[in-house]
Amino acid sequence: IARKVHSSFETAVQLDPASEAALGDLADYYIEAPAIVGGGNDKARALAARIGPRFPSTAHGILASLAESDKDTGTAEREWKLALSTAKDSEAQSHAWVDLARFYRRQNRADDAVAAVRSGLALDRVHGSVLVDAATVLTELRREPALAERCLREYLVSRSRTDSAPAF
Repeated sequence: IARKVHSSFETAVQLDPASEAALGDLADYYIEAPAIVGGGNDKARALAARIGPRFPSTAHGILASLAESDKDTGTAEREWKLALSTAKDSEAQSHAWVDLARFYRRQNRADDAVAAVRSGLALDRVHGSVLVDAATVLTELRREPALAERCLREYLVSRSRTDSAPAF
């Protein structure tokens, strides 16, 4: 099944090379999957280099994930912050803040993670999946349960629900 998944991600990027979601999914596959089924950090690095001029925030996110997988937390944090600083609009910045919060959670930096979630929520105007992602970070940290609940309630009544964060 991994080969079919890999093929599907490659096809999605071929069909819509301007889809940052498809590019990000392909990069995640490259980073997570073993080489025997088409994965590889070298492929993810090449993808980041190829898309960097057009999608710098996504490219920095890929490089941050690669640095994390290499246990280089200093570079990973710098790349997550570069992804944030190159995000094109408030929605992208909101998501980038939550991505940074996830990084801080993985590093057991709870206070930094909560601060990043709050920064992301302050920029959120869409009330979409970023609310679910923020609530997930807070829940995993076991911090700010009232804020996590508020995020989920706002998401459930919003018109911006997506398949990436199903409301069931």
